[in-house]
Amino acid sequence: MMTSGLRDTFRYLVEHKCVDYIVTTAGAIETDIMKCFGNMNIGDFYMKPEEVQGERHGNMIIPKELIEKTKQWLKEFILDIQECQDTSMPFTPSQLITMMGERLNDTTSVITWAAKNNITIFCPALTDGLFGTCITELNEINPVRLMVDLVQDLRLINSSTIHSVETGVIILGGGVMKHHIMNANLMRNGADFAVYINTAGDFDGSDASARPDEAVSWGKIKIDSENVKVLAEASLVFPLIVSKTFAVTKRFDGKI
Repeated sequence: MMTSGLRDTFRYLVEHKCVDYIVTTAGAIETDIMKCFGNMNIGDFYMKPEEVQGERHGNMIIPKELIEKTKQWLKEFILDIQECQDTSMPFTPSQLITMMGERLNDTTSVITWAAKNNITIFCPALTDGLFGTCITELNEINPVRLMVDLVQDLRLINSSTIHSVETGVIILGGGVMKHHIMNANLMRNGADFAVYINTAGDFDGSDASARPDEAVSWGKIKIDSENVKVLAEASLVFPLIVSKTFAVTKRFDGKI
């Protein structure tokens, strides 16, 4: 989602405190950082490998030098964190993302605004990407190894739903992020509002394909909730939804 052009949409939501929590992938965090150092190029979904000058993500081409800049920044960040970590109380992924946002200090960045506004970003698969590669490489050569505590973040997201009067979820796509969010709402006997946006059909057997009524059967969404699944490409319709909901509300209450 971050690579596909929704970065400014996510930044708007975080900058104006429209959301309380975000659950995302390692790739989204890395792309947010990467775009602070340079631009990506538009290519084609059907480009031949020998035509790609960089790494292709769909029809987006990421220049190799941009990847190297990001990798170097991440390694410097990890080395600094290794020196100050308390091995008896390892950092959680959400804490690391907050610290990255503070260090980056770029107003175009989603994680910078999240850090400024105390919005927690969860990333249950933080090592599934460039960050994980950097940690592994540095742990091989550095006697001081970075330890990451996933369990404390799980407790935090679960307790955040339990202590909420109401919860509403917007799920773009599926996979580990969707499962993580919905499992947390199971702890409070279900979300009050739910919007799923994806193109997955029931027959494909993926996590994204499951409709809200399936989550109701698990107790992840309340039986009397307001819920809907929008069968559409999320990168196309989500900005439209934001422009007619969150953005309209902000204009009317005079906050922007």
